[in-house]
Amino acid sequence: MEKDLTVHNTGGADLVIEAIITSCECTNAGLDSTTIPAGDSATLHIEFDSGSYGPELFGEVMRIVILVSNDPENSEALIRFVANILPPR
Repeated sequence: MEKDLTVHNTGGADLVIEAIITSCECTNAGLDSTTIPAGDSATLHIEFDSGSYGPELFGEVMRIVILVSNDPENSEALIRFVANILPPR
């Protein structure tokens, strides 16, 4: 699964993304720019590999992507997503 999300900077100064953390190795995430000027936005690309644990993993799973930034009021933004992995046929 792949998904692009838009990260908006609604503040009055540059938003600097200092780290992108994922909840497991099955999830990768990256921004097209780690510095987002005030009033601008960047694209966050998330990739989830449901097959990374083999055929044993199926059912509903939740994964998290955390953006760590220089925002003085909210230094961590959490993005949660749920995938329903179907058993192999």
